[in-house]
Amino acid sequence: MEHVVTSNLVRHLNQHNILYDLQHGFREKLSCETQLAMLVEDLARNASTGTQTDLVLLDFSKAFDKVSHNKLLHKLHQYGVRQETLTWIGAFLNNRSQTVVLEGEASDSIPVTSGVPQVQYLALSSFLFTLMIYRSTLHHKFDSLLMIQPSI
Repeated sequence: MEHVVTSNLVRHLNQHNILYDLQHGFREKLSCETQLAMLVEDLARNASTGTQTDLVLLDFSKAFDKVSHNKLLHKLHQYGVRQETLTWIGAFLNNRSQTVVLEGEASDSIPVTSGVPQVQYLALSSFLFTLMIYRSTLHHKFDSLLMIQPSI
């Protein structure tokens, strides 16, 4: 089901030109490798012409834990995701809890209200994280809305 939602979400965002042209992750015929190849090409070109190159490298290793579920669902709604699809993603994110077990003793269970689940099929989790850090405003309206009717 995660694969169905992810592929339909990507298709919807592509149809409405929401993703940046330079966004390589989760795009057909693009990948981390194509993005790396473009970077190496840019670095080589700048080095050969003597052009200064500045890089800002960010570590998002803990950022997955900081994604607010409510803000992410709001952003998906802004992107035109509606009804069953938005409800399904909300169910995917919400109603999770965590407990710490140390030396056989368990803490009380507490609700998890932020973070993208680290599940077996990581594409949806990674893509939702990518959308969360994506541009925050939209300058167009949607002619159609994303409503996936899964046959599963």
